[in-house]
Amino acid sequence: MNPSALTEATEDAEFVAEAAGYVDALDREVADWADHCTRASVQRAFRAMHTLKGAAGFIGEDHVEMLAHAVEEVISTCIEGALQSVDGPTLRRIRTLTKALRRELGLHVVTGSEIPESRPRELAGEAFVSLLRQARRLAGEHGKHVQVCLSGTKVRVPIHLVECLRGPLSHVLRNAVAHAVEPPRVRASFGKPYFATLLIEVEEGPHELFIRIRDDGCGFDLGALKERVVKRGLATEQATVGMTTTELIELAFLPGVSTAHEVSALAGRGMGLEAARAAIEAIGGTLVLTTERHVGTTVVIRVPRTERQANVG
Repeated sequence: MNPSALTEATEDAEFVAEAAGYVDALDREVADWADHCTRASVQRAFRAMHTLKGAAGFIGEDHVEMLAHAVEEVISTCIEGALQSVDGPTLRRIRTLTKALRRELGLHVVTGSEIPESRPRELAGEAFVSLLRQARRLAGEHGKHVQVCLSGTKVRVPIHLVECLRGPLSHVLRNAVAHAVEPPRVRASFGKPYFATLLIEVEEGPHELFIRIRDDGCGFDLGALKERVVKRGLATEQATVGMTTTELIELAFLPGVSTAHEVSALAGRGMGLEAARAAIEAIGGTLVLTTERHVGTTVVIRVPRTERQANVG
């Protein structure tokens, strides 16, 4: 096998392993929906399929992308309203599509009440390596040169957090590659190194897990962001006068606001910043962003390490 074929085979295996985690997460959520269903459970299932859809789209797995989207569409009908249970026809559609997904991925088809078991914890280096490879691949495809580094690879991440974090982290990394990292010539004009640096730091605290995503890119153009918010009618020009930097940054989390000048193959797909923050807050965490023009942007995610802590409050 030549090196390129070996690399492709390795990436395919990594994608299937990652996809299996999302499908297993869906099965665990759906298992109790006939008798008991919560909004949080529906949202977790939706995020799993939403993230799988995006990951499949990145590497051209069109059939997996379409199936994940179909499951996502069915789940979306369950999101509105205070659910006690999900009706039989809806559950059958989800299970039929899930089986089709498993067959497409070459995975074991779950039947009856069988629910896949998951390891209680994963090393951060194993849990998030596929996201790093996606970021590197995307940068290369769009003519950007990025060193993507992970610090804290030996930190053990609870499996429920791995599943919940992949979607928001995927968006933040994609956003950094799409919007923050400048092409080499632009970086040179600012006296920056030829290669941009995208650093993901995983740190374990007594009760919380911290993830910091830092880039040395262009930072947010807060003036342009303010103009976009006003133009879209999300805030009045008078309301934005005298805003602090922190308050201006918060405008980026308003629904429907993009930090890009235009939608591209990299940007405009998947969840926005507001959805990424909502996903983190749904598990009891926080997402905070700081930025400095032409210096870089840092996103800090803090989440409780246990499901019990995440459910408090």
